Amino acid sequence: MNKNRTLKIIGTIVTVIALFFIIKKLVELNLDYSLLLQKTNLLYIILFSAVYGIQMFVICIPWKTFISILTHEKIPFSKATWIYNKSNFMKYIPGNVFQYVGRNELAIRLNLSHVDVSFATVCDIIMIVAANFLVSVIMYAQGVGKWFAKYGVTSFYFVLIVLAVICIVLAILFVKRKQRVKNYLDKLHVFVEKQSVIRLLCCFLYYLFLTLVISLSFTLVLQKIVGTPVKPEVIPIIIGTYTLSWIAGFIVPGAPGGIGIREAVITLLLTGVVPVSDALMAALIFRFINIIGDFWGLFLAFIFNKSVDRYHRKEEITP
Repeated sequence: MNKNRTLKIIGTIVTVIALFFIIKKLVELNLDYSLLLQKTNLLYIILFSAVYGIQMFVICIPWKTFISILTHEKIPFSKATWIYNKSNFMKYIPGNVFQYVGRNELAIRLNLSHVDVSFATVCDIIMIVAANFLVSVIMYAQGVGKWFAKYGVTSFYFVLIVLAVICIVLAILFVKRKQRVKNYLDKLHVFVEKQSVIRLLCCFLYYLFLTLVISLSFTLVLQKIVGTPVKPEVIPIIIGTYTLSWIAGFIVPGAPGGIGIREAVITLLLTGVVPVSDALMAALIFRFINIIGDFWGLFLAFIFNKSVDRYHRKEEITP
């Protein structure tokens, strides 16, 4: 059986288990969904969706920067954000790869090397995962003690074993695609130039900022919409939990947009920190906010791209 197909099947099984866990919790907890119809909460949902939409509109900047470094070409923001946001919607297709493949449309539109655009996408993935990982390690440090207290050392080792297995699988795939990896490694020299290093550092700081913004948004959803009392000392744990859930949803193959995985991890890791019903409700509401935000980001990118194209056409016509 093809290895990619095997990974997809494993990812689908994990996703189904996570969705079963969530549905089970939904039935057991008997959540009150009427709070979504409250006027104040509707305003909060609109606000957080708008914030997420703006983030999606500008999140392409590091990717655009990587392409610019590799190709030595100036990449129009209007084209980059439009293609990035169009491709972003492909994350809801099972497989977790189509949103990245879709970005290569930029290579066709701007006559760029497909290898350069693909490598820029790989760099973008590595950097955004690294930013989330750094935030999760720093912020969830307090949560580790609560995990031990709730589930014991054995379950924590189980999580480490699962992560180790995932890393081994990724390493195997890395070796199997060594020719493509070699082609990518040959391009790394452009990133060690002084100017490039500064730009890469700025991109990483940019991703750290966006990671904190979205994690704080989730914290505010828990506090303002769900109505959970959140003590200041618990905020770092919540931020770390969200970033860990994002990483989990990202690395599980076959989970479209991390659906089910992210919500299950949030509920699991916040057990003992906030009420389980509140954690699950916040995760579901934030998923809804993310989906609306994806539409906002696509809409903003579409309008901006059309406006820039119209402006350039008008300039060409004007004598």
